[in-house]
Amino acid sequence: MTIKIINFIDHDPAILLEKISESLKKKKNIILDFYSLESLNYTFLEDSIGKILDSYSFESLQFKITFKNVDVGIKEMLSKIIKEKSQ
Repeated sequence: MTIKIINFIDHDPAILLEKISESLKKKKNIILDFYSLESLNYTFLEDSIGKILDSYSFESLQFKITFKNVDVGIKEMLSKIIKEKSQ
């Protein structure tokens, strides 16, 4: 299942969190597509994708969630969130 992040950036990050959670509960593999996004609010990423890591271990997600079309700045923020949540 592909989730286009651009469809969620004008909404509460909890909506994206719920979409990801629902897909994981259905045992679907997820592609998070950041197409056409050059920047993103760190808090948005932390309150959506970061909260997924509060519920699931990084190891259990690493083959279930794939990131696509990620800008360098967004990639750095995601790496920081993953590192913080994995400790």
